[in-house]
Amino acid sequence: MGETGTEEAREFAHSIGPAFVKQYYTSLAGTSLSRHDAFYGNTSSFSCNGEPSILGAQKIKEQYVKLGFKEVLVDLEGGTFDFAPSHNGGVLVVVGGSMTFAGDKTCPFTQTFFLAPDEVDGNV
Repeated sequence: MGETGTEEAREFAHSIGPAFVKQYYTSLAGTSLSRHDAFYGNTSSFSCNGEPSILGAQKIKEQYVKLGFKEVLVDLEGGTFDFAPSHNGGVLVVVGGSMTFAGDKTCPFTQTFFLAPDEVDGNV
């Protein structure tokens, strides 16, 4: 992907971003996080509510289960989305919506992702 400020880079971000959001939150829905693993690698990090970052796909999955995400319903209707080209051909994705956890506790959320190009084939 070209430089961050180019029209080509913006178009790329706006094609990758919506597809990522759909796949990511579809994988989060339901009772299994097995498909969710595909979104994280050994160098991925996750932080929530100012806590120290957690590194690696397995530890991130464990944290998702601990936080109750295994049984969460995500509502993106009326949510907010923004997609922007970023460093080295990556894409910055910001998503806002609401989550309903087991026990009917609902809370708003904002989640930010940096989709980095794969080191092997360059795909984001």
